[in-house]
Amino acid sequence: MNDPIEAYEIIAHRGFSAIAPENTLAAFDLALDAGADSIELDVRLSGDGVPIVIHDETLDRTTPMRGNVSETPWRQLRDLDAGSWFDEEFAEERIPTLAEALDAIWDIPNALYLDIKPHPMWTDERIEKLLRLLGERGWLDRCYICSFDPALLERFRAESTEVRLCYLVATEEAFEACLPLASEKKAIVSGLASLLLEEPGLVGDAKARNIKVLAWVVDDLEIWEQLKQLGVRGVVTNTLCDRALDWFEDEEMMG
Repeated sequence: MNDPIEAYEIIAHRGFSAIAPENTLAAFDLALDAGADSIELDVRLSGDGVPIVIHDETLDRTTPMRGNVSETPWRQLRDLDAGSWFDEEFAEERIPTLAEALDAIWDIPNALYLDIKPHPMWTDERIEKLLRLLGERGWLDRCYICSFDPALLERFRAESTEVRLCYLVATEEAFEACLPLASEKKAIVSGLASLLLEEPGLVGDAKARNIKVLAWVVDDLEIWEQLKQLGVRGVVTNTLCDRALDWFEDEEMMG
């Protein structure tokens, strides 16, 4: 019998982002509390090269500040309110550094998925520095470096034979193109859920190569069941699917 975590991996998308501001320590804490197997988060570089956890290219949507993340030094980012846009209850939440996030989610049972946002600032030196951070914090064998850019993933692999890779894909062409790369690199593939449902043969092709397939973003239990039947091994989800149902029931009983 397959290990239940390996067979049905629930990956919290930017933390428990259905009930907390995405990519914040609050969202990560709630994902842990709700029983997520793994956590996915986004990594960008500040203007002075600090790896931080934020999705967008700009600060406009999730903070009161305007401007590009890559042009703003960390000293201007560290005290920004990154929670009020979601709810005033989270007004004290800040943009975490990757180092802070790594420490906060250490107890996650399975893995961490780092969605590395491509940018010219990812020099070889900065890639090496990020990998060294993961190694020093004990995460290198517990995380996946994820990207829609195969060339960026190759640069990470060139710096480390230990790092695990995850190819993010949204089209049939990209899925088919990444399969030989994923097979050679012993990597996994995370595909857009609607794509996998429309083209179920893609999952079969990956399974034939012994490549694990994940799906994003899945917040509906019926769709999750359909994907499981295809052979998808995990979902990236805002709502944590069935794990959240159990958690909410427990919270209501305690409250």
